Amino acid sequence: MTALIILSLLGILVLMMGLFHLKNKVLILIIPVLIAGIFLNANEYGLNASYFSQMVHFDNFAISFSSLLILTTTLIFGLCLQQYKTSKKPVEDIYALIIFSLVGAICMVSFNNLIMFILGLEIMSVPLYVLAGSNRENVLSNEASLKYFLMGAFASAIVIFGMTLIFGATNSFQLDEIRNAVSGTKMPGVLQVGILLFIGGSLFKAAAVPFHFWAPDVYQGSPTVITAFMATVVKTAAFAGLFRFMMVAFQDISGLWVNILVIITIATLFLANFSALSQTDFKRLMAYSGISHAGYMLIAILVLNMNAADALFFYSVSYSLATIVAFGIFLTMKNATGEYSLEIFKGLSRKNPFLAFGLVIAFLSLAGIPPLAGFFGKYFIFTSAIKGGFLTVVIIAIINTMIGAYYYLKVLNMAFTKDVYHSAPVKNHLLLDAVIVFAAIGTLILGFFPGLLQGFI
Repeated sequence: MTALIILSLLGILVLMMGLFHLKNKVLILIIPVLIAGIFLNANEYGLNASYFSQMVHFDNFAISFSSLLILTTTLIFGLCLQQYKTSKKPVEDIYALIIFSLVGAICMVSFNNLIMFILGLEIMSVPLYVLAGSNRENVLSNEASLKYFLMGAFASAIVIFGMTLIFGATNSFQLDEIRNAVSGTKMPGVLQVGILLFIGGSLFKAAAVPFHFWAPDVYQGSPTVITAFMATVVKTAAFAGLFRFMMVAFQDISGLWVNILVIITIATLFLANFSALSQTDFKRLMAYSGISHAGYMLIAILVLNMNAADALFFYSVSYSLATIVAFGIFLTMKNATGEYSLEIFKGLSRKNPFLAFGLVIAFLSLAGIPPLAGFFGKYFIFTSAIKGGFLTVVIIAIINTMIGAYYYLKVLNMAFTKDVYHSAPVKNHLLLDAVIVFAAIGTLILGFFPGLLQGFI
């Protein structure tokens, strides 16, 4: 809770610092405070404290996921200097909005009351509507902002309507009281509809089929660091929040939505992976990649037990680290060439072996190749699903893993080809390279020592 308060104050302070036009120098304040927030947050591990009349509950689940969200945001701020180094406009407001969005994400993973969930969802989402269109001279950015706003508002309305029906059936917004109200009783139809509406609206933020259609256009049009934020922090918060909701309130009646989620999971995996095969734009490729990973995360929600919670946490860590490495390398290449095509990676091993090696780690981890962290992320998800009786889903997921490996390896093949796409020099940048090194080493360490994160939840 201390970290949540400090981050809220940090966002206000950064917004006010815009008056002094400090631009990227404000990162000297932001990054250390975020790192301090991680330690303050971790210091509350094991306390299981509740605040605001038990509307938020910082148990081990909330502490673990909120620490991951803060760490991921810190790494993304490490990319911001490269993203906005040539910007002639103030960027303090952009940094403040990212921090406010992080505050909303933390509320989403620590809520114990549905009112706090929708507050967190909106606090996270509203800044993103602005951030997606923050590159005002770019038509695609304006389009991304409008699409994200309209579809996001529609999804929020669905979540609120679902919450209303749940309250009408249980007379409470508190998760434990809702659980007690439905325990051992036959659920009324209004409650079933409410649960399904809540799930559907939440899956919009997770970009799962059939709520995925916004992701490719919004990812493509948004500034790169904002795309990275949506692909990691927003996706992690959406799945952690949904898992918390289902685990605490409705674990005993999970049969209601299992068949529906199985269909959504399978459709998400196949549509995303087959769509990614034909992509030539990096950010659209990462959009479909993120959708496919949403399918793997959905398997944890199917299982819905503590083993699945551990598996979801490990998967979120491995996915976030690898995705940040990929976006960091792309940001360097995009600034060197001015292009977004996958072709910019051609001959990267000749021009910059350091970035090529980082790309190998990122994409092999995302593909689930051992011994990297992404392999064990899938392994933990799959083993928990098999124990939960979802063998068929796991087999389908393994098939999709092999399909997904093709488009990741296709990019790596470009990086190690003899042909060089662009003659422009690819320069290294200290802070961005530090982010890539940190995330890549984290991916390697978790691959060789996967037990490090087991039992945190």
